[in-house]
Amino acid sequence: MERKLNEENMKLVFIGGTITNDNLYSRILKDKIKLDTPNVILKKADYPPEIGAVIRAKQLIT
Repeated sequence: MERKLNEENMKLVFIGGTITNDNLYSRILKDKIKLDTPNVILKKADYPPEIGAVIRAKQLIT
């Protein structure tokens, strides 16, 4: 994966209740990602999606 992205590590943020809450499905998915792609760093979102969209829109117009 890092060859395609030209990155050694990649941050991955999940949004949405099913994946961000602690449940069987989120644990299975997160464990699988950690096992299969150790260069992927799972992290919590800094902002909710709507704030991220505003920040990105502002970056695009300035």
